[in-house]
Amino acid sequence: MKKTFVILLSVCALALTSTVAMAVESKLPAFEKLDVDQNGSISTEEASSCEALMGCFVKADADHDGQLTLAEYVTIEADMKQKG
Repeated sequence: MKKTFVILLSVCALALTSTVAMAVESKLPAFEKLDVDQNGSISTEEASSCEALMGCFVKADADHDGQLTLAEYVTIEADMKQKG
């Protein structure tokens, strides 16, 4: 059980590192930087500091809850990279 937990924790850390690296390469700040209250999502208020993100916030908010999860953020970030 401990071994599984350590492996899972390592995989999560690696995924988060990849996300941060992707954000550095894109026009958007890192998810963690925008998530000021550190609740695991970005509100419209938190996103307002980034004009590029505000321009696509509604489209990025796939579940229409007014918050961007890390998964939603990564998706819109990938779209922005493809469009250049």
